[in-house]
Amino acid sequence: MLKRTFKKIRDRYFNASLHAKYLIITVILLIAIFLSGMYMCINTYHSIYKNEISAAKEDSTNTYDNLVIFEKRVLHIITLCQADKDTAALLKEMPDITINQYQQRQQELCSILYTLSDGSGSYVCHLYVDSPFLSEYEAQARVQPISTLSDKSWAQSIIEGWGHWQFLSAQTMGYKYPALIAPLRDQDNYSKLSALMRIDLNTDYFTNETQNPRSENFAYTLIQSADGDLIASSRNDVDTAVSLDGSSPDTLTGFRSYDLNYYEDTDSAYYYRCLPSSGWRIVTVIDKNKLSSQLLGPIINQFLIGFLMAIAGLLCAVPILYQTSSRIKRFYNYVCSSNESSLSVPAHLPPVYHDEIGKLIEAHNDLMDRINKLMDEQEKRERELHRLELSVLQAQIKPHFLYNTLEAISWMGKMNQGDKIDITVRNLTRFYRLCLSNGRDVLRLSEELEMVEKYFSIQEIKYEQKLELSFDVPDEISRTAMLPKLTLQPLVENALVHGILESGSKEGWVKIICREAKGNSDASWELCVIDSGDHFRNEDFMTCLHCEPESSEVWQGLGESYGLSNVERRLCLFFKRDAVMYIDDSVAGSTCIVIPLYSSTSSTGFCP
Repeated sequence: MLKRTFKKIRDRYFNASLHAKYLIITVILLIAIFLSGMYMCINTYHSIYKNEISAAKEDSTNTYDNLVIFEKRVLHIITLCQADKDTAALLKEMPDITINQYQQRQQELCSILYTLSDGSGSYVCHLYVDSPFLSEYEAQARVQPISTLSDKSWAQSIIEGWGHWQFLSAQTMGYKYPALIAPLRDQDNYSKLSALMRIDLNTDYFTNETQNPRSENFAYTLIQSADGDLIASSRNDVDTAVSLDGSSPDTLTGFRSYDLNYYEDTDSAYYYRCLPSSGWRIVTVIDKNKLSSQLLGPIINQFLIGFLMAIAGLLCAVPILYQTSSRIKRFYNYVCSSNESSLSVPAHLPPVYHDEIGKLIEAHNDLMDRINKLMDEQEKRERELHRLELSVLQAQIKPHFLYNTLEAISWMGKMNQGDKIDITVRNLTRFYRLCLSNGRDVLRLSEELEMVEKYFSIQEIKYEQKLELSFDVPDEISRTAMLPKLTLQPLVENALVHGILESGSKEGWVKIICREAKGNSDASWELCVIDSGDHFRNEDFMTCLHCEPESSEVWQGLGESYGLSNVERRLCLFFKRDAVMYIDDSVAGSTCIVIPLYSSTSSTGFCP
């Protein structure tokens, strides 16, 4: 089974065209290149991802190390104050000094606090002391009465007990800065509180320390208290601490550890550890989605560049096969387009090179030139034949009307009807002036209507009956629509003779109206020649349209059948259609012959 399948695939491959074989080889190579590129991209992605995570870890470690040093430096201030005898002496005598001594002691304390504070502003020292005079003066920024802390719960636990120093968040203190609060005890009586020191820790310092220089694009670091209050963050849009309550028990235990711990969920990864002195937690949050999007962009671009370079190299490696198969394919498509049913000859296919394929293309181009020349000559001959046939058909109509009118003039002369002769001759003169029309074969509809009007005037005088002719054609249509010369006159003549006179009626009417086309996709308007006689049925009309006159009777009087057939043949030549006129049976008690006015008239070559 496997052998038969392989043989079938092999036969299909070797029977395929050169271009198909080239495409198959190209697709196989491109798939191999694509898969190898994807494999390399995945490995590269994981490698870079690990490096970036390591960078975030290093940033978190650096932040931790710097803050440990900062803690030690701040705690050393407490040690200095506690061990300094001069400071201890000042604090010990503050409750018992006089008003005159207070200002000097207060200045000395402020000087000590200024000395202890950091010059860069990362921390500022304050003292709460017990003095009877502080309430009488405006409290200084660095020295304040300890009585102001009577309503502070965080202070009472330190003042009333043997509490140790504490790092408190701004939220816990109800103050704008986090601070280190430490009691200063009397060196002789350690149970006695001499003062309470408050070291304000500048939030801007912590914000600067939490910056991640290597991982700032996808990670941020924050500091939060043991109670979950936010101390500082490297991002301005972070206003709450991180909660890991949904993590495992081991992680919760590790979250309170002083060792560096790692935890991750669906969207983020965390490095975290506690500071040894304050117990504050340093948390570095890594946005895995942002990191992935940051890494995928360059990797995809490199993959695409490499893939495109591989395609370029592949195409350059097989230029001869590609060029040859492409030229053969183009020539094949060109030959197929030349063999289509359409008579149009396509443009020459450039040979490009003068090898065997180029010479074959040149030979085919020469053959197409000869065919195109023969087609042009044939088209000219057909156009000339159509023009000659139209002229012959029009020439057959003109003598018929002229002979009848001359006979009528002769009859009026015998009856001494000079006025009628004058009117008839003038109408006949105008009629034939329009017929000549400077050699034009096609007239405007307005000129055709004038010819019909002159013809009808002559017939009224000839038959001496009450005949009515009316037009209902919009001026725009009559000025723009074109018809072969002597199209309407034969139809009006048939309507007059066979529809009115042969019926024996004393009265009659003929109307020419223009209406919107009914059920015809090509014509927007159509002309209707309507007479008051009911002398035609659709079957008889179709028979008349396809009758052929005998050559011996052409000049011996043209009947109704040949007149309609003549007009139909000229309209078919003019509009280049197989059929044009038809009978509208919807007009009761009359005959209505319809001529659609096709919009393609101007493309026939018969327009003046």
